[in-house]
Amino acid sequence: MSWEKEAKSGLVTSHCPSEDTNSTCSDVNDVSLNKISPQTPIQRRSYHSPQMTALKQFYGSTTLTFSSHACFFIASVFFVKLGCVDLDWLRHTLDIPYEVFESDDEVVWAEWAEENEDDSIMSMRKAYLFDRSLWYAFASYFLFFVGLFDLMRYGTLNNAIMILAGVTGIISGVS
Repeated sequence: MSWEKEAKSGLVTSHCPSEDTNSTCSDVNDVSLNKISPQTPIQRRSYHSPQMTALKQFYGSTTLTFSSHACFFIASVFFVKLGCVDLDWLRHTLDIPYEVFESDDEVVWAEWAEENEDDSIMSMRKAYLFDRSLWYAFASYFLFFVGLFDLMRYGTLNNAIMILAGVTGIISGVS
């Protein structure tokens, strides 16, 4: 019988892996191999404070996962709202010439509105530009938080790039 089989059966009284128990290995009569379980975890002493341990648990927790997914969902809703604002603006501006439509100059828009006797288009344009920048900035804020939460969870370069994209979007939406 091999020593592994003897250890499983509880018959081993030595830690010598040879077939012959009278060999040069020292006999250990008080320790049997079947008392040591491979499932017994090795407990290590934590050198961190309880606050640091709680912080590490938070970083790997489902709270970050839920927060990241919730922020992504909210950002997606804001981008859908932004798309709806853009479609509404396009619906109102179908009869405007392309040169005027693509112009950022208030003077060009004011001249076109005066020529076509359409005073409401200027107030609609101001409301559109405000709504567009507002929804774009909100969506970018939440994308920034998605990147931040994922950076805390994973710590990869892709998450840092998402943070950069969020900050760029915030700057673009506000300006």
